[in-house]
Amino acid sequence: TLLDPTGGVKDIKRKLIRATSPESFSDDPVRTMRALRFEAQLNFSIEERTEELIHESARLIKLVSAERIRDELERILTRVQKPSQVFDRMHETGILEQILPELERCYGVTQPGCFHEYDVFYHSIKTVDFAPRTVVVRLAALLHDIGKPKARRLGEDGRARFYGHDVLSERMTRSILKRLRFSNKTIEDVSVLVRNHMFNYRFSDRGLRRFIRRVGYERIDRLFALRKADILSRGRAYPKMDEELVEFSNFKQRAKDIIESVPEFSIRELAINGDDIMNRFRIPEGPDVGKVLRHLFSLVIDGKIPNKEDVLLSAAEEYISKMKKERV
Repeated sequence: TLLDPTGGVKDIKRKLIRATSPESFSDDPVRTMRALRFEAQLNFSIEERTEELIHESARLIKLVSAERIRDELERILTRVQKPSQVFDRMHETGILEQILPELERCYGVTQPGCFHEYDVFYHSIKTVDFAPRTVVVRLAALLHDIGKPKARRLGEDGRARFYGHDVLSERMTRSILKRLRFSNKTIEDVSVLVRNHMFNYRFSDRGLRRFIRRVGYERIDRLFALRKADILSRGRAYPKMDEELVEFSNFKQRAKDIIESVPEFSIRELAINGDDIMNRFRIPEGPDVGKVLRHLFSLVIDGKIPNKEDVLLSAAEEYISKMKKERV
């Protein structure tokens, strides 16, 4: 015999989420986030009194450890097809203000003249929907424009401009993710994507090599996924969407061709290493060794010299001689 004192089976059949006790959310405030996630993930509805309890308990989420909030955010980003539904509901219930006040401040920040259908808040959360279901890319999608409210300037022509918002967004992203106790690697990966999401398509081959090196070979595909999601989330107000998607696709192919033609994307793959520099030129261990290796790496990346030991040593000798002259 199935014992069901709270009527759970009936609620499941009705696709209804109901708190089993008036203290459900005060006992564990993270359940407020979980209820909203289940609402979107399972396509259920929240029972009326339970909805009221979520509103009443929203402020209590600040009592929860950052690690538990982080874990629930990760579930929202990876288990829900359209996380925008959850973030919108967190805005409605007051939870978002408690856990991500920076994102809450994006609400109502319009983007006139920027070919965006939505304000910064809705554009950001819809970008998440178009991004692949990975923590890094979806976090970057959520936070890529987080600095826009602070950077926003309205011109005499009525157009909003957000100069430098990519740099500001990166700084804010690092602060937010550190506060939420994400790993150092996740913080670095997400922040690099946020910082570089505004790239243009007019790089020379040399410039594109430098761009790929700056982003990191291991991150470039994730950056492209973020950029595509950013384009698609502009909505119907963006008349050149199809045109940009073609331009983006061509740029992505150029990057792929360059990566395949120039495999030396790591200093570790140079034909010489720090020991070779120190032994050959009698340089003590220290920052100068790294400086020389980075210079050689740039030369190889830019296609100026091949990755061959004798050529690299010759270029190192020339660069070290220049360094010494500059210090005299």
